[in-house]
Amino acid sequence: MADDPYPEQAEAEEMIEAFLDDPKPSKPWISVQGEPGTGKSWVLARIARRRRGAVMCAYTGKVASNLTRRTGIPSTTVHSAIYRFIGK
Repeated sequence: MADDPYPEQAEAEEMIEAFLDDPKPSKPWISVQGEPGTGKSWVLARIARRRRGAVMCAYTGKVASNLTRRTGIPSTTVHSAIYRFIGK
């Protein structure tokens, strides 16, 4: 994939950035969904590289492992990330 996002990816990236910059979002989480190969991991990796302390999470260890392999950014399961944040 090139360095420039497709229009749909740019739109998703803007929406995610807006959510992350909102001091009081309507919900405390965001979910990124889509068909395989549509660039979800690529968009999230672009955002994570710009945001210090960003954590890439997935529902399962297999998907977290794939995220790490495909993006080069350490990823974890949602469950592990929650425990990391609450200090257990």
